[in-house]
Amino acid sequence: PTQRVVRALPQGRTDLWTPKAFLRMIARRWKLFAAIFGGLVALTVLVMLLLTPIYTGVTQIKIDPSERSPIDFQAVANGAPPDQALIDTEVALMRSRLGAQAVVRKLGLARSPEFADGKTGALAENAAIEHLLEKLDVARDGTTYVVNLSYKSRDARTAATVANAVAGQYLHNAVQYRVGTAAAQSKILDKRLTELGSQVSEADQRLAQYRATTGLVEGDGSGTITEQQIAPLSSQLATAESEAAAARAAAAAAAAQARSGGIGSVSGVLASDVVGALREKRADIVNEQAQILQRYGPRYPDAIRTGQQLAEIDRQIADESARIVSGLQANAQAAGARAGSLRGELARLRGEQAGNTRASATAASLKRQAEAKSSVYTQTSEAAQKISSRQQGAMPQASIIEPAVIPDRATFPNKPLMLAFGILLGLIAASATVAVLEASSVGFRTMQDIEQGLGLPHLASLPHVTPPRGTIGGTSDFHPWDEVVDRPMSSFAEGLRSLRTTLAQSRQVGTSQVIALSSSVPREGKTSTAASLARVMAMSGDRVVLVDCDLRRNALADMTPDTDIGLVEVLRGEAPIDRALVGDARVKGLSILPLAKSVFDPTDLFTDEAIRLLLDALRSRFDSIILDVPPILAVADARKLAMSADAVILLGCGV
Repeated sequence: PTQRVVRALPQGRTDLWTPKAFLRMIARRWKLFAAIFGGLVALTVLVMLLLTPIYTGVTQIKIDPSERSPIDFQAVANGAPPDQALIDTEVALMRSRLGAQAVVRKLGLARSPEFADGKTGALAENAAIEHLLEKLDVARDGTTYVVNLSYKSRDARTAATVANAVAGQYLHNAVQYRVGTAAAQSKILDKRLTELGSQVSEADQRLAQYRATTGLVEGDGSGTITEQQIAPLSSQLATAESEAAAARAAAAAAAAQARSGGIGSVSGVLASDVVGALREKRADIVNEQAQILQRYGPRYPDAIRTGQQLAEIDRQIADESARIVSGLQANAQAAGARAGSLRGELARLRGEQAGNTRASATAASLKRQAEAKSSVYTQTSEAAQKISSRQQGAMPQASIIEPAVIPDRATFPNKPLMLAFGILLGLIAASATVAVLEASSVGFRTMQDIEQGLGLPHLASLPHVTPPRGTIGGTSDFHPWDEVVDRPMSSFAEGLRSLRTTLAQSRQVGTSQVIALSSSVPREGKTSTAASLARVMAMSGDRVVLVDCDLRRNALADMTPDTDIGLVEVLRGEAPIDRALVGDARVKGLSILPLAKSVFDPTDLFTDEAIRLLLDALRSRFDSIILDVPPILAVADARKLAMSADAVILLGCGV
């Protein structure tokens, strides 16, 4: 055969981590993968079955955020919510050893093997208390006022019973503590109230006595009487002075007008309704007199009468004008007098105010002291009333909003979670093991590996052949070479026909072709492939001979009847080749040169001359000669036979 340069086998895998390559890798080593995966899953299930189930009873308790210490006046006034410290305090009380001891005694847990741990007497009680506190868990539910109190036990009923008992004992202890605390606080506050009452009374007396001594009189709460009189009096004085100034101005204007143009030109006179009416009446009389004088003359009686009426009206006008001017002067004098009086009174009051300033400051200080003592007294009295009501009807600071019920399933082990973890661990471990083995292995796994590593073309890929369902006799009676006859359209037969076509294209016209089939190691399907290929070529019309050259196995014994003459006898020259050839019982055109029996001969049967004579004899009788050669790495004869063949097919299982 033609010599080719063979490259080194690939030492590492760089294409294992693509999805398709990974799936092919799993398929090649599925038994190992299944064993590791199944083993870990089975181990997980076994552990779940062996673990003792643990049940959890949960009681939910709500802490009342409105409860406060009666002495905490600021918190009560502001209604502030409790801080984390309050919740932590209540949680600590639930986990107190005193409460646990009461529950142990109430339920008789010291007699339970689960709690006593084999101890007796006081030691049993201490052990039960320690066990209870160890399995008890108290935690706040997020940022709410709800606390989850849970207890874990091997018995579901015990878990619920202990959780409810611890919660009930906590509420009982809280009530007892609050009652005792309220009683002690009540005594303290009663004594304090007596002291504060005396202090308030003394402060009020000092304030009253000082006011009586200094003559201070309180008003409506905005200052002394004197201070309350000054403000309105100041306003009245301002008004009076403004009115006096206006009156003086009006009188002075009237006097000036009277001097310059007569009393009739005074604005007050001109604006008077009375004067205006008299002037209208005078105008009427003047008109009447003018008519009489024009018609009858001045001596006519009506003329004399109208003259007298005019004189009287003029006198009335003069009198009314004088009265108006006098009124303006009188108003100016009265307004000035009133302003002066108010000014004097205000000056007097300001003098009194200056004298009372120091006394008022001292009285205000005494008043503040009295009010402070009175405020403290009022708050203490309210606190005392709350304590009294709390002592009479003490209510717990917390309440059970959801008691524990007997759990119907264990909280440990979490079987779905453990099973999922086991499955995940099995997948990871199995995949990692297979990946490590694949990455560290040296060999060919794909067609590309073969062509790149050996520099030789990949001829064909044949599927793994399994016995059809319902095969009688099991796998021992099944042979892959029967598949090409029984199922000629199968993928296995199609692969062999493709291989035959490739080999036919490389054969020279008019010559026979010697084809050697071998593998690296035994049990890779070499003999089955050789026999199947021989039948496919014979079924295609070729004259084919199949030579069993694997002297140590005699793997073709199932294809041929028992015989005493075979390849060994031909090579030794003990029998002619025609007597050793056996026809295939199922395919016409196929002859087999079998082994009479498996032998080991220390002599070299496959000498160059013996091989040449054998192949020359076969070439004259057949178109194709297929040699079933031993594994190359196991038997030295294989390499010599391969060198004598026209073509060598190297099989690899699992590629």
